Amino acid sequence: MSTVNPCLDLESRIPMPLVWRFASTALIAAFAMLLLTPLAVVELAASGVPPMWVGGFAFIAPLTMTVLLLMLARVTHAVGRVWPVRVAAASGALAALGFATTEPGALWALWMVLVGVQFAVHWASVDTVISENVPPGRAGATIGLYQTLLAAAVALGPVVASVSGWALADLAGASFALMLLSLALSFGGLRGPIDSRRPVERPPGLWRFIAAHPALLLVAFLAGLFEVGTTAMGSVQALGLGFSAGQAVLVASVIAIGSLVAQVPIGRIADRFGAVPMMRLSAAVLVVAALALWLAPLAPWLLWPLAVVWGAFGGGLQTLVYLHVAISQRGSGVVLGMATMALGFTLGTLVGPALGGVAVQASPRHGFALLLGTMALAVLMVVMRRRAFAVGPDGAAD
Repeated sequence: MSTVNPCLDLESRIPMPLVWRFASTALIAAFAMLLLTPLAVVELAASGVPPMWVGGFAFIAPLTMTVLLLMLARVTHAVGRVWPVRVAAASGALAALGFATTEPGALWALWMVLVGVQFAVHWASVDTVISENVPPGRAGATIGLYQTLLAAAVALGPVVASVSGWALADLAGASFALMLLSLALSFGGLRGPIDSRRPVERPPGLWRFIAAHPALLLVAFLAGLFEVGTTAMGSVQALGLGFSAGQAVLVASVIAIGSLVAQVPIGRIADRFGAVPMMRLSAAVLVVAALALWLAPLAPWLLWPLAVVWGAFGGGLQTLVYLHVAISQRGSGVVLGMATMALGFTLGTLVGPALGGVAVQASPRHGFALLLGTMALAVLMVVMRRRAFAVGPDGAAD
């Protein structure tokens, strides 16, 4: 059974209403940025910018996140968690204002850097505070709920942008207003409770922590690679199986729905049986799903239930890594664990679509199944090692 992060005793935990208020700053910001950035990419392409540069533009935010995540643990130790979140909200607001007031071009790269700053800081700071203060016995359910709300915010942004039919300037105005709301929620007595309870010891270097916890980084990387790889290439696989264009697009939506509905149940089950056993179960299910995908050319309907499985258990890996950090680390280990998880997942999202494209290009019928099977088997091999996630009394790996 899971235990709860021992870095804070019951008396020193932040009340959950304040934690959820702090978390709402990230949820609102995620929706605001995803309301705007997909259309910004489209507008850049429509302006005549070469496709190679458009592709590079889309990578600016995750690359910025990767760089920032390497240093955020020490930044938040020095200045607290609330001020970086305020800077992140202001960065998002400035990015929205920039997209609204400038023409597509090189300056837009700066706005995407600011988007990356917003995502990285909110991710590392908010996830750390949630991990340190989850209620005893309900850590998995709480983290699963937050992951569900975050996934919904990310998914709804592009949907609302598409359904509304608004121009980029209008979406940028809405995004700017939402970022100001996110910024406002970080004031009003939030800084004292949040920052006064952070660990006092200076965190060691992130690379030192990763060296002691390589399995954490690897599983987070594979979770990002699996989640984004299936979403990006699932529709391509559907087209190869003879699906219509509309049906192929729907596959990505089914993956997202599977992820949304599964995170709270997965968290609740992990509360009872533990995060690592659930990682093992998830990896085993994903291996079986990859084997079943080999039969899809003979039975294309299999792609629908497999899409649900990919969303539920592929998306669940990130929730389970998050939960493992929350229940196994203490003090600065929570901060570094969250940074490690975010770094691994971000790197996985960068690599996933490219690997999926190479696999399908090499073998249109079975390349995707081979890639997913290899990824799932790699996760299973890591989490089956008895000492892969062992921690000593100080939170370091045994």
